[in-house]
Order: sequence, then C-alpha cells, then structure tokens
Amino acid sequence: MMAILVPVYDQIYFSYAKAEAANKLVAMKIAAYAYRARHRALPDSLSQLCSPEKISQLSDPFDPSRKLTMLHRGDDLVFYSVGPDGVDDHGRLITSPTIESSKGDYCVTLNTLTKHF
Repeated sequence: MMAILVPVYDQIYFSYAKAEAANKLVAMKIAAYAYRARHRALPDSLSQLCSPEKISQLSDPFDPSRKLTMLHRGDDLVFYSVGPDGVDDHGRLITSPTIESSKGDYCVTLNTLTKHF
C-alpha cells in the first residue's frame, strides 16, 4: 500500500510547491511593478519591496530553509525559486516541469526594457 501512496504523495507535494512558488513569485513581480511606478526605478533588494515581516513569509516552497530570490540580470529583474532539485541555479530557467528531470529554477522575469516611467 505504501508503495502506491508515496509516489502519489510526492506528485501532490510537487504540484503544491510549484503552485505556491508561482503565487509568491508573481506577487513579488507585482510588488516590483508598484515600486517602479512609485520610485521610477527598480528595487535593488527585496527589502525595498516589502517589510521584514513579509520577507520572512517568502520561504521557498521547494526548500523552506531558503527565501525566494531576486536578482538583476542585464535588463531584467528575475525572481526565482530553487525548484524541485533544491539547487540554486542562479535564476536559470527550469528545463522540464517533471520531478524526475527538473534541473533549473522556477523563474518570473520583469523585463525592464518595457519601461513605463
């Protein structure tokens, strides 16, 4: 019976973590848009987007010991989760959405070339 339930549980947790990461990453992107509208500049750190209390709620669903990450890459602002492999690939987009072959990070990008200042 356990041999049947464990793979099902793994798939349920994977789906939950993926949805939770997506929700948090999109919220971070929206906060960055709001920051850009108010300050006519992009934030340099998460502390410019939200309070320390809210930052503490930004744990990565795939590795709760870590926080979700924001980084500047060229003209983009990238928000990311380490993804199911738990390895920080510095915002390199995940190659496959399956558990078995999930190298890379879950990313949401704010393209700064589309400036509306």
